[in-house]
Amino acid sequence: QSVASNSGSNSVASNSGDQSVASNSGSNSVASNSGDYSAASATGAESVALVTGYQSKARASEGSWIAIVERDLKGKILNFKTAQAGVEVEPDIFYRLKDGAFVIAE
Repeated sequence: QSVASNSGSNSVASNSGDQSVASNSGSNSVASNSGDYSAASATGAESVALVTGYQSKARASEGSWIAIVERDLKGKILNFKTAQAGVEVEPDIFYRLKDGAFVIAE
């Protein structure tokens, strides 16, 4: 349970702990998290929020991207999808993958 946060442009906030958060508000930046039940948030322009852990969620601001891995309980990758906020998904809303489809995370 930890937090990685960054507000600089062209930067990375990365976290690998379970139930953790990676957040980045700088432009052209990345927020990534590989822990289970974790979150990544990219609120800067032209940025990416990436999650690879079980039951994790991502959100991005208008025009930025989310990238989400869906895993089973044993860690096997079931699906991997990307979407641009404001095009395929709503901006500033957390999403997960469920059966290969983007769903709003609770």
